[in-house]
Amino acid sequence: MSILLYIAAFFGFRVIWYTINAPWYIIPNLQVWRLVTAPFANYNFFMIFFGIYSYIQRGCQIEREKGTAKFFLYFMTLSIISQILLVAIGYFAQHYFSIYSTSDGLWTMTFVDITIFCIKNPEATNNF
Repeated sequence: MSILLYIAAFFGFRVIWYTINAPWYIIPNLQVWRLVTAPFANYNFFMIFFGIYSYIQRGCQIEREKGTAKFFLYFMTLSIISQILLVAIGYFAQHYFSIYSTSDGLWTMTFVDITIFCIKNPEATNNF
């Protein structure tokens, strides 16, 4: 899905702006689909490549341990929770500090997953 969004954005379609996590659209306009589509939205090919590359080893490990369906639920649950937190922080920053921030790509999901993994297994952090 990320590749298709990138190709559409490359040819001038503004579909990417309807998928990123932008708090100033989500809260006042109730565009909640952005919480689900933001991890798949990127407007830079290298962000797509490095996002997938950085998560593929950990993602494959989780999928082997839990199975495909549970991995999908795990991924989407963590992704939506992290996007909700980023909306709250972003809306606060925009409202009180005039800082406009968006969230897109796999980076938020990757950081949340690595953080949870390191908290659960502090002795395994040397593997990263």
